[in-house]
Amino acid sequence: MFFLRRSIFCILISLFSLVWLLSCADSAPSISAVSAQLVFDYQTDTEIPVVSLSVFVQPVSQPSRVDSITLINQSENLEWYVNNPLIIGSGSPAVIDSGLWVGSGFIMPAHGGRLPGGTYDIVYTDLADQTAVAQFSLSIPEELYDLKWQEAKAAYYEKSDVSLLVYAEDGTLVYSGKQRPEWRSYEDIQAVYKNAAYVRLCLSVHDSDAVCILPAGREIT
Repeated sequence: MFFLRRSIFCILISLFSLVWLLSCADSAPSISAVSAQLVFDYQTDTEIPVVSLSVFVQPVSQPSRVDSITLINQSENLEWYVNNPLIIGSGSPAVIDSGLWVGSGFIMPAHGGRLPGGTYDIVYTDLADQTAVAQFSLSIPEELYDLKWQEAKAAYYEKSDVSLLVYAEDGTLVYSGKQRPEWRSYEDIQAVYKNAAYVRLCLSVHDSDAVCILPAGREIT
């Protein structure tokens, strides 16, 4: 009798778990947050920057069930489609985790044009072809499109939160964050990161969604 009751109990638990999993799979997705930044990547000393949009959403569902994201700018009649977007953050992509984000860091302007400021719709589509829609706005200093890196640094260094990106020779990022008080020169960084080959300054421009990444070098201010 004990084994019979135990078997019935196990079957009921299994059925409950199956119903719960199916209900989770069938539930419509939703978006709890959106993070968007326009990146001005100054790759050389003499050229204007390569511009890309980094946009990620935080889904209230299993991130591993994402199929695609679509970005729409209604005012300029522009649309971008991203199949198999990246899943980044802490935890396993197979479970619901508030630290996980889904999106792309490489949304490019169309035909060498500009990514306009203003309001965007972002559509999150899961594997069951269910969708969730959120909006975000981009605030951009338009002059950044035309400034070379020395001009951008002169204009925005004092108006930005400045961080350091430290790279190894093969391009691996070995540190990202604020400059430590004891780092007064590039040699101080190399004393901590023996494989450091170069650094890039990252300027997060105040009161905007723009980030300027300056060319590779050994200057830390």
